[in-house]
Amino acid sequence: MTLSNISSIFFYFSVFALTFLFAFLHQKHQKKAFAVVSVLIPAIAIAMRFGVGTDSMAYSEMFDVVSEEPLEQAIPRITAFSMEPTAIFLIRILDRFAFGHFAFYFAYSLLTFACLFFFAKKLDKNNAWIIFGALVLIMLPYCINGMRQAAAISLFALLLLRVFEKPSALLSNLALFLLAFCLHFSAIILIPVLFVAPALRRFSAKKVAIFATFALLCALFIFPKFITLLLDTGLMPGKYANTLELYGGSIINFDFVIFLSLAALLALTRKKNNSASFSLNTYSVLIILCGLFYASLGFYSAYIGRMADYFWPFVVFGFWLGIDRFKDSPALKRFVFIAALAGYFALAYFVLGNSQIIPFRLLS
Repeated sequence: MTLSNISSIFFYFSVFALTFLFAFLHQKHQKKAFAVVSVLIPAIAIAMRFGVGTDSMAYSEMFDVVSEEPLEQAIPRITAFSMEPTAIFLIRILDRFAFGHFAFYFAYSLLTFACLFFFAKKLDKNNAWIIFGALVLIMLPYCINGMRQAAAISLFALLLLRVFEKPSALLSNLALFLLAFCLHFSAIILIPVLFVAPALRRFSAKKVAIFATFALLCALFIFPKFITLLLDTGLMPGKYANTLELYGGSIINFDFVIFLSLAALLALTRKKNNSASFSLNTYSVLIILCGLFYASLGFYSAYIGRMADYFWPFVVFGFWLGIDRFKDSPALKRFVFIAALAGYFALAYFVLGNSQIIPFRLLS
């Protein structure tokens, strides 16, 4: 069944509204059942899709091909970096028990939204419901189109929080990183963030700002030489080599504009912190600066620029931080936050028609 465009946007906003509602009920009553429902609602909703999203049919074809081919074909796929071991393992298991596309989509979306739920609770336990709802609103289209990377993004976000909380827990942090890498091979390009962000916590805001400016200049003028060198070595998997090729640059880089605007908002609303401790909020700003660095590389390399997507969970939180610093009523700030993100969703996916998620079609 195919919904009309108007019915599709109503469907998506109903999913978002119910997610916000049950996340709020969980925070108010501390009932685990409400938390489970708030995660299941978006996971089930997008698992019911059929042919929705730019990459949807490619995932369906992937499931059909891998489930039918001999098991020994899996090793060449992994060594050629054409498919992650988690995807192959999941497809083989689901097919063995006669589960189809719905279960495949559901497994990835459930992992994504479950990780995002815990991410929101760790970021701000007092406002976890609104942050999680906003994360679902922003990440749901991504989970439809790039569900393997969406799962890696959510897990990597949790990893970055763990690096902040327990930087000395190297083995468990490494295990989380390897899992993110096995969900999507692109995570390996984010290794510098695991070292740079914790190191910057030792410096003042002014020194961090100077470092960020220098890093951006490197990204825009020096780093392209490094990309060329990386390609010349032949170490990059063939699948990604073409996407790493430098191109002449783009006048508009969406991620760069968003990250730069958010960095400016956080700088303008920054408050003097009398505490000597390094806060999670400050750390989140550093992560957003790391995202800005990768987004700036998008002017030269489409693939490396896409790595800025890994920082979108922190972008959502950063936007909340910027709004929360204004001296307005809590209810008004929440309304502005949700309205702004809902407006972005309607403009990007309903008006402009990005990612082909409208109209919504149900899996028969």
